[in-house]
Amino acid sequence: MKKILLLAACLPVLHACTKNMQQPVSTQEASITVDPLIWPCWINIWQDRGEMPELYFDKHSDVAVGYNNTGYFLKEFQGTYRVWEYNISTKAWTQKGLFPGLSRMDGTIVVVGTKIYFGLGIRFEIATPVYMHDWWEYDPATDQWQQKADFPAASRTATTAFSALSKAYVVGGYDREVTDGYLKQTWQYDPALDAWEQKADFPGAGRDEAAGFGIGNKGYVGTGRGRIIVLNNPVTFYYKDFYEYNALTNTWSQKADYPIATRYAAFAFMIRGNRFIGGGYNATARYRDLHMYNH
Repeated sequence: MKKILLLAACLPVLHACTKNMQQPVSTQEASITVDPLIWPCWINIWQDRGEMPELYFDKHSDVAVGYNNTGYFLKEFQGTYRVWEYNISTKAWTQKGLFPGLSRMDGTIVVVGTKIYFGLGIRFEIATPVYMHDWWEYDPATDQWQQKADFPAASRTATTAFSALSKAYVVGGYDREVTDGYLKQTWQYDPALDAWEQKADFPGAGRDEAAGFGIGNKGYVGTGRGRIIVLNNPVTFYYKDFYEYNALTNTWSQKADYPIATRYAAFAFMIRGNRFIGGGYNATARYRDLHMYNH
C-alpha cells in the first residue's frame, strides 16, 4: 500500500518531467548545456554520482575542495598525497599527480581564484610530532604544485579558511607547537605578493574545527570547539556563535548564532552564493541537520 501511495505521489512529478522532455525546444535552447545539478526533475531528489575509485576518506589526514564545478581530493599515499579530480558532468574520477610535500593531520585547504592552497597541520614520525609551516599552491589547469612562503607563526591544526578579495584567510585552530591552546588569530595570505600578514583577531573564543566560508569581501566563521576554565580546571566547550569578517575594513562583527545545538567539525559549503552549514558533533550527540544562512 505504501508503495502504491508513493507511486501516486510521484506520478505528477514524473508526468511534468516527461512533458518537459517531450516538448520541442528551439535551436538556441537546445544548444545550452544542461546543468546536471539544477535540472527541474532532480529537485529534492538524491542523485547517484558514482563511486570513488577504491578510496576511503580519512577525516584527519585527507582533504577535499570544490573548484569550478570540479572536485579535488587529496588522498594520503605513501607519505604524501595523490590528487584525484572529479568531473561533475561525466561523474568520472581522474588520477592526477602527487603532492610534492608530506602528508599531515588536520591541514588547511582553501581556493583563491583559479588556484588551490594547502598547508599547515601536524604529522608524526615514529611518535615525534613534526609541526608543519609549509604552504603550497596547486594549479588545476596544469596539475602542478609550487611551494610558497611558509606560514610565519606557530604551526596550527584544524583551522578555518576562507577566501575574500582574492586572498586567503586562516582563522583560529589549535596551537600544538608553542602555547598548546586554542587560537583567535586571523592571518591573511596574499597570492599576488606571496606574503602573510596578521589581521584583526577573531572576536569569539579561541577554537578549532569551526565552520566557515567566504563570498565577495566577506568571510564567515562560527561553531567550533574550545576550552573554558571552570573551578581552575580546563573544560572542553562547544560553540554556536557566528561572526562576519569584512576584508575591506579588517573588522569582525557578530551575527545570529547557529540556530541549533553547539557543535564542532560541522561542514560548510556554498552553492551559487547560497551558504550552508550542517552536521558536526559535541560531547553528547552527532548531528545531521543542514541550515542555509541568509545575510
